[in-house]
Amino acid sequence: MSYLFYIVINLLFSLIAYILNPIIVLFSDSSGNLPPYLSWFQTQDASLDQTPEFIAENWPYLVGTSKIKVYLQRLFWLSRNCAYGFAYSVCGKDINYNNVIIKGNKSCSNTDGVSGYRFLYDKSKFILLRPWSIYTAFQYGSSSLCFQVYLGWKISTDNRTDIHREMLAMRVNPIMSFKH
Repeated sequence: MSYLFYIVINLLFSLIAYILNPIIVLFSDSSGNLPPYLSWFQTQDASLDQTPEFIAENWPYLVGTSKIKVYLQRLFWLSRNCAYGFAYSVCGKDINYNNVIIKGNKSCSNTDGVSGYRFLYDKSKFILLRPWSIYTAFQYGSSSLCFQVYLGWKISTDNRTDIHREMLAMRVNPIMSFKH
């Protein structure tokens, strides 16, 4: 029940963010950080500036440090992670990792090349407010692509034993890369 509410407000904020991202980039400082009052638009763990390796791999046509290229690199990063801070700060939930139940393949991952699915949830919360996560990575034959779904909250499969905030996730990608 709460997921529907959070998805609706996250989608609305994301729509606003996509429209405003070209202007929001202009507020970033020389290190690629937005001011605190725009933190809902930025990832909580990274600036808008990415490593040269990341840029070369993902946006090779934007390699360089000219003002227009830096502007576009930052804009593409904001668009790739649209409203990330909002999904984390406002729509995120605190997960008690001592109470997380895992069903399915804990190791499935498109980045590790493990096909499968998993369902996780925090059993310490009331069932209608319970944070949960569905993740799939089903490889297409022996190709380097998979069908990926990530819904719910990004509950980690690492061996955590603390309480940690996790962001809202909503991704369905039928052509996600799959590492062998």
